Amino acid sequence: MNRVLIALFLAMLSVTFGTVAAEHQSHRSIQEAVYGHLIEELSASGDEINVKVGKLDQRLRLAQCSTPLTASLPPSSRRVGGVTVKVSCEGNTPWTIYIQAEVEQFGEVMVASRNLRRGEIISRDDMEQRRVSLGLIRGGYISKLENILGWQVKRNISSGKIISPNSIMRQLLVKRGDVVVIIAKNGGFEVKMGGIAKSSGAKGDTVQVINQSSKKVVEGIVIGLGLVQVQM
Repeated sequence: MNRVLIALFLAMLSVTFGTVAAEHQSHRSIQEAVYGHLIEELSASGDEINVKVGKLDQRLRLAQCSTPLTASLPPSSRRVGGVTVKVSCEGNTPWTIYIQAEVEQFGEVMVASRNLRRGEIISRDDMEQRRVSLGLIRGGYISKLENILGWQVKRNISSGKIISPNSIMRQLLVKRGDVVVIIAKNGGFEVKMGGIAKSSGAKGDTVQVINQSSKKVVEGIVIGLGLVQVQM
């Protein structure tokens, strides 16, 4: 008889604990929401992504959400390294929690294949791609050589160093004080005249030049080395 009572008691206890557990959101489901959001958010770049979601305090008890959990990265949150993800329940008993995660992102970056001196123009032989952990880079990086071909070295870069955006600049094809050729076009009609640049610019930039004949200041587009095109 006692054995029957004990078995019945244990069965009731099991049901009670099962009910209590079901009333709380599982930590695993919260971690899965964080992991899934980060993978979806960051994998669009095509880079390799590794995500490790932090553990939740075992004492944490959140109401079981009646709707699917939503996860998001706050605007100020980092995307690589230590990140903070907001997880929310918008069900009958709403709640919000912030979870820490570690994101490691690997990608291709451009590095100098030789020592580059200030003023040099970048060519294909000057760069090579290297796969690195992007979270370890400080100061930015360049992912495609095509984006900087023909650019100019702004400060010396040692061989093997990652090319940062602030170490290069677009090549100035027109410099202030240079004698330039002003090309005026109107349909198939073209006139060339001499001028003096009042400002500097790379290809596609708008600069001011002084027409040496009329002494008037006009604006034009830099189209080549020492060449400025204006509208007639």
